[in-house]
Amino acid sequence: MSGPAREPPPGRLLARAAGPAQGAALLAAPLGALPALLLLLHVAAAGQPGARFGRPAAGRRRAGRRVAGGIGAALLLLLGEALLLMAMPDAARPLLLAGALAAGLLAALLAGLLRRQLEAERRLHAWQRQSERLAGTGRWHALPGGGGLMLSPAAWALLGRPAEAAPISAGRFHTLLHPEDVGGLRAALREAHAQGGPLRAEFRALRPGGGTRWLELAGEPGPGGFHQGLLLDIDARKQARLDCDAALARQERLNRELVHRVRNNFQLMASLLRLQQRQAAPAAAPALASALRRVQAMALVHADLYPDAADGAVRLEDYLPRLARAVLAASARRPRPVLRAEIAPLALATDRALLLGLALCEALDNALRHAWPPGAPGRLALCLQTEPAGAELLLEDDGRGLPAGLAFGQGGLGHLVLQSCAQQLQGSLLLEAGPPARLRLRFPRDGHEKTPPGEGRG
Repeated sequence: MSGPAREPPPGRLLARAAGPAQGAALLAAPLGALPALLLLLHVAAAGQPGARFGRPAAGRRRAGRRVAGGIGAALLLLLGEALLLMAMPDAARPLLLAGALAAGLLAALLAGLLRRQLEAERRLHAWQRQSERLAGTGRWHALPGGGGLMLSPAAWALLGRPAEAAPISAGRFHTLLHPEDVGGLRAALREAHAQGGPLRAEFRALRPGGGTRWLELAGEPGPGGFHQGLLLDIDARKQARLDCDAALARQERLNRELVHRVRNNFQLMASLLRLQQRQAAPAAAPALASALRRVQAMALVHADLYPDAADGAVRLEDYLPRLARAVLAASARRPRPVLRAEIAPLALATDRALLLGLALCEALDNALRHAWPPGAPGRLALCLQTEPAGAELLLEDDGRGLPAGLAFGQGGLGHLVLQSCAQQLQGSLLLEAGPPARLRLRFPRDGHEKTPPGEGRG
């Protein structure tokens, strides 16, 4: 008796049903594709850089387990394929081997491309970590649904805390900050989330050993609308800025104190001159009165000039008319002359503006004393014209004019003061006897002067 019929191997059944060539081709496709897929998974596992902000050691352990699993699965599959090859007919084995070889070559090509891409990704991650260390920054991103923040190891290092792979809630993150800065950070986060715009907020992080460190949270909306960006170390810059602000405040206090002391000294000098004038002989009274007027004029210049010169420049269109009106108001002449001022917009350095103010005060004092008879009304015209290379100050009165043939040094101390101011301004002084009498003071522009664009003569 013949025994029960033996079931032929699956390869021989497939060969009988479709022929040797067709059966081999049908087996070659899946048997060649499966090793390719496993090889790709193996390469992907080998090139996996780990979690986005996770610990590098944990990522390497996970990658090692995936590599070992991929190699084991590939060996088992290769063993199964070898057994199938042994069960195939002899005529179909070359086709099966050719199909498996072709699929293996394709898998090797794809694996090489993927490995290069993953290697570039690993280099990019390494460059990012190095950049964070060198620049003193760390990455962060907000999680959807108010799930808190995900921080990179570098960001944890800036906070002075050990790195954590899990997200940190907003409430716990706020406990790491100075209590005075939590409100500002919350307001900045709400505004950035409401407007969908960039985020910038400065705060002090509490150090575990005591003290604080200034950090800045900067970010922009990501693909899902949640912000992501960098945590920056701005402690040195912030401290320098705070020190600079403190130094500026101290300098401003010293400057105000100096201005106050100089003003008091002018008042003391004027008081002493008044006392000496009352006790002096009648012949010396006019000289003391002239000295008193000059001290008062310099006090007016100082009081009117320095409060407006915080930036190192003085706007002449505001300064000169105000100074001229102050000199007229301090004069004892009655009635006071009527002043008409036309001043072109111009900013002058503080020291040069002081010289110009002194010259104007001296010219006005001379006009008030000599231009008109006692009790007669008068008019004064003050004008400042600007040119590309310089400017000209003109003072004109409608009085009786200057003595004919008057030269510098022959008109008293006032003319000497005017000439000295013109020389220090590197300018020239011209007197026109008139009537009407005119004084022209021309001076060059320097690097501190700035004429507003599009503005002409006022």
